[in-house]
Amino acid sequence: MSRDGNPLCRQIEIVLTIALLLYLLSPRAPVFAQEGKGESIAVTTHASQNTVYIGDKFVYTITVDADPEFTVKNPEFGENLGGFDIVDVAEAEPRKREGRMVYQRRYTLDSFTTGSHTIPAPVVFYTDAAGRKFEIEAEAVTVEVKSVLPDDEEPQDIKDIPGPVELPVNNTPFLIGIVAGILVIAGGAAAFLWLRRRNKSKGEFVNKPPHVIAYEQLESLMASGFIEAGRIEEYYVLLSNTVRTYLENRFGLRAPEMTTEEFLAAAAKDSGLKDEHKKLLSRFLAHCDLVKFARYGPNVDEMKSAYESATQFVRESASPETAL
Repeated sequence: MSRDGNPLCRQIEIVLTIALLLYLLSPRAPVFAQEGKGESIAVTTHASQNTVYIGDKFVYTITVDADPEFTVKNPEFGENLGGFDIVDVAEAEPRKREGRMVYQRRYTLDSFTTGSHTIPAPVVFYTDAAGRKFEIEAEAVTVEVKSVLPDDEEPQDIKDIPGPVELPVNNTPFLIGIVAGILVIAGGAAAFLWLRRRNKSKGEFVNKPPHVIAYEQLESLMASGFIEAGRIEEYYVLLSNTVRTYLENRFGLRAPEMTTEEFLAAAAKDSGLKDEHKKLLSRFLAHCDLVKFARYGPNVDEMKSAYESATQFVRESASPETAL
């Protein structure tokens, strides 16, 4: 007997057909949006700059254009995004445009690592009027981070101090050696007396803790009136030199003699600096370099903010035994 003539088979077919129709029509059935642009929703990503220099800030924007009936949820990120630090997040008020809703979120990003960085494709979740949940993926964005050093200049690695070198034997008269010894002793005595007079006139300056010296220099710089007079380059040279001298006195780092990139490489290996202090310091020095070498023109608020960053770094990294 054929299947068409079997009542039991016919009843099973009817039940399966009805079940399939109920599943497809159910609002709980899973539905997945296509990547990129759907019929009623579109997500676009944009970077204000595709090439930046180390320490530069730029804006990364996610824009959602959706049907008004959709409830949209923007993606959430941590402290970084594709190799960039998130400095600030600003979300614009949703607005209507040609019968649709536009949602926009802007991220201010920066990076202190050179190279090509890709901001991954964000996934936006949304719910329709029937309560069904969907997701849509936008495009990834790539930004190139360049060094502030010239293209033909490679950063110098930190090298160990060379070992002792044996001096060649010569026939210099013994008398010259005696005279040289006398000159060294005399020079040392003169230097000692000069330092003693200098310390006395400055209130025993060298006996003060490094952070106290830095505080006094920072206060003197702020009272100099360089900001009000528009003496930008002089202000930043003195500000960065104060911090570098403090680092040498506090941690033994030869900061005044290094480039910023050389110093940051050395600081990364120094266990005396905490991670949050290294991050604050790298941003401060990069900002100073932009002014000194890239001819960036900061406004008054940025100059005062750089001063506050320097003061914060000195305050937070001061030795616990001597901190005020």
